[in-house]
Amino acid sequence: ETGKEFSKDILSKHAVLSRASEYVRMAGEFFIYWENDKPILIIDNNSGTYAPGIDGLEKVKELLKLNFSALTVVAVDREQPEVTSYKKEVISKFHK
Repeated sequence: ETGKEFSKDILSKHAVLSRASEYVRMAGEFFIYWENDKPILIIDNNSGTYAPGIDGLEKVKELLKLNFSALTVVAVDREQPEVTSYKKEVISKFHK
């Protein structure tokens, strides 16, 4: 691969973002899901490079809830089918 998409992919890698640190605490994706006009932060551990376990995901959820108590945070393991359904619904709202 070359060009803009390749550069974007390389710059999103954890090695670059962590300045080549040997230790990465957590990696994954997040997005906002709206339900009854209320935002819900969906976080997951879907990272092909790092592939963190569910324990780290739960810790991030607790950290976010501690710092943003009014925010609803849902942690979804990358192996659960809900990850795909949440993403499809969020993406479909942008393409209307």
